[in-house]
Amino acid sequence: MNPVKYIVKHWIQEPSVGVKEGDSFFFNDPFYGGVHPADMGLCVPVFYKGTLACFCGAVVHTGESGGTDPGGLSVNARSKYDEGIIVPPLKIGERYALKEDILSMFAAMNRDARTMILDIKARLAACRIVERRIIELIDQKSLSFFLGALRKILTVTADLFFSPMKTHFPYCKA
Repeated sequence: MNPVKYIVKHWIQEPSVGVKEGDSFFFNDPFYGGVHPADMGLCVPVFYKGTLACFCGAVVHTGESGGTDPGGLSVNARSKYDEGIIVPPLKIGERYALKEDILSMFAAMNRDARTMILDIKARLAACRIVERRIIELIDQKSLSFFLGALRKILTVTADLFFSPMKTHFPYCKA
């Protein structure tokens, strides 16, 4: 997930942002992942006994993004400025709480503020459930088991993705 790669590369060591237990990050800029600004996401870092284990996230199409056309897709957009709010990975929560000033800003940037904020809170709730279950799994198995399982999933997925390409495009370097 490109937004997570961006957060890890740019924000972990950045003193004014950082990545800590209880943080949450919002994103919807298509440059960082997604198809268009209505594909809004939220991710949280999952820490286990002080160690960053992974991130979990939720990306859902939102019905209103504040573009020139009502709804989540601006069919008449001539530039990215017609698409509505476009946010690169941005910390919107700390210490397990969303920042109300940022939520107020998002609310002011589109036609359906209530749905926008409820969607953000629903994504966060889903992430916190996943975070809790990941920690329970690590408690049962171990951190090294969990990280190994994630690596295996990534390897198998990449192999399955590139296998058909090799069949159809034998010169493809996966």
